[in-house]
Amino acid sequence: MSIGSNEAVEIEELADENWHTVKCTYCGQYYRRNKVLDKNDEYICPSCREKLNQN
Repeated sequence: MSIGSNEAVEIEELADENWHTVKCTYCGQYYRRNKVLDKNDEYICPSCREKLNQN
C-alpha cells in the first residue's frame, strides 16, 4: 500500500502541530522538539547534548 501525496501532506501538518519551541536549560538557546516535558525537567538542545555525551 502506497501513501498518496495528500496523505503525506496531512501527516506533515499534524507532525508540525506537535512541535514546540523550548529553551535549553544549559545554553538558553531555543530549539524545536516534538514533546514538552514537565516543567521540572531539563531541556537539552542537540549541541549541548552532544557536548554532554562526549564527557
